Amino acid sequence: MVCVFLLAGLFAVTLFASDQNATMYSIITTLLPAVIIASVLVLTIAITIARRLTRRIMAPVNNIFTSNTESKTTYEEFWPYFSAIAAYKADNEEQLHILRTRAETIEAIIANMQEGLVLLDERGNVLSVNKAVKDIFNLSERAELIHKNFIRIYRDPEFTDAVKRCLKGEHLERSFSRNEKKYMIYFNPVFSDGKNNGAVIFFIDMTNQHKAEAQRREFSANVSHELKTPLTSISALSEMMAHGMIAPEDVQRSAEKILEHSTRLVYVINDIIRLSEFDESKAKSDFTTFDIFQVAHNIVESLRDRALENNIELLLVGAPTMVTADARLLDELMSNLLINGIKYNTPGGECTLSINTLGDICEISVSDTGIGIPEDKLEHVFERFYRVDSSRSKQTGGTGLGLSIVKHITEHHKGKIELKSKLDHGTTITCYIPIKPIDEVRM
Repeated sequence: MVCVFLLAGLFAVTLFASDQNATMYSIITTLLPAVIIASVLVLTIAITIARRLTRRIMAPVNNIFTSNTESKTTYEEFWPYFSAIAAYKADNEEQLHILRTRAETIEAIIANMQEGLVLLDERGNVLSVNKAVKDIFNLSERAELIHKNFIRIYRDPEFTDAVKRCLKGEHLERSFSRNEKKYMIYFNPVFSDGKNNGAVIFFIDMTNQHKAEAQRREFSANVSHELKTPLTSISALSEMMAHGMIAPEDVQRSAEKILEHSTRLVYVINDIIRLSEFDESKAKSDFTTFDIFQVAHNIVESLRDRALENNIELLLVGAPTMVTADARLLDELMSNLLINGIKYNTPGGECTLSINTLGDICEISVSDTGIGIPEDKLEHVFERFYRVDSSRSKQTGGTGLGLSIVKHITEHHKGKIELKSKLDHGTTITCYIPIKPIDEVRM
C-alpha cells in the first residue's frame, strides 16, 4: 500500500515537473531521499512483524527442546516427534549418568591402587597416571602429567626403549629398582581394529618377594650349615669308633660328644619344624585357662642350675595371673627368652622374668644386664638364624631360631612384641599376650 502511494505521488510530481519543463534527472534527484527513507521504514516494519510472527509460530516447537519435557506443543502434528525426542533425551541422560559413574569408579580404583598404572596414547603421551607412579618417581601429587610425553618423567634408556617397542606392538617385562625397592614393569600395547592405539604400563612392587626369596636362600644355607656341622662330627666320631681308632679311655668322651651333637640336631630340627608349622598356619592351638605365673615359676626353677653355671642370678617378679592361651607355647616362649638372657649376659649379672597385667593384656617381660645389642642390629634379631655375636653363639650352642620362634608364638596369640636394648647395658624383650583369645577381648 505504501508503495502505491509513493508511485502515485511520483506520478503527480512528474506531471507537475513536466509542466514546469523540469528534466527527469532533477525529478529523480528530488524524490530519491524520500524513496530511500520510505523503503528503510517499510523494511524495518516488515522485519519486526515477521520476527514476532516467527516467534509466535515457533514457540510451541522450541518448547520441545526445553527442560520441560512433560508439556506438549499446541501443534498436535508434533506430538509424536515430541514423544520421540523426550524419550531420546531421557535415554541420553541415563547413558551419560552411567558413563559418568563408571568413569568416576574407574578413576577411584586407579587412584587408590597400590600398583602403579600409566595409560599412554599412540604417541607416548600420558592419558592417565595414578598416585603410586608419582610416588615411585618422587613426583608431587600436584604434578600435571596428562598429555605430556612419559619419557619426560623417566629418561632411562632401557625404559625408554621398552616404551617405544611397546607402542610398536610388543609385550614386554622389565625389572626395575628405585628408592631401594624392586619393581616388575609390564608393558602391554592396546589394540583397536588391528591398530595399536596406545599402551598400558603396570608397576608391581616386588620388594617383599625379593626379600622373601633372599631369606629363603639364606634360610636354606643356614639350615644346611646347622645340620651339616653336627652330622659331620657324629659321622667322624662314629667311624673312628667303628674302626677302633679311638683309645678305650676316650670312648666315653667320644660318646658324650656324639650325644651332644645329636641333641643339638634334635633341637635344630624341632625348631625348624615349629617355624614351618607357623609359616603354614598349621601350628596347633590347645587353649586352656591356667596361671601363667606358676608356669613361669617352674621355668625359672628348671633353669636355675644353668644360670648358676654361668654365674647369673635368675629372678621372677609378678603375681598369679590367669590367662586363656596355649600353655605349651608360652612355656617355650618364656624358656627361649630366659635362655637368651643367660647366654648373652655377663658373669655376675641378672636375668629377670616379670609377669604383669595391663587391663586385658598379660605382659611377659625378660630383662638382662648383659652385653646388649647394637642399635643397627635391633631390626634383625627376630630373623631366623640371625646372631648378633656369632662367635659367642657357637660357644653357647645357639641356633639363631629362638627369638624367631618367640615372635611367631606371640603373633600366634594375636599379641605384640617389643625390644629395647643398649650396648653393654642389657636387653629387655616384652611380649603382650591377650588374657583371653582375641575374639573375646579388644587389644
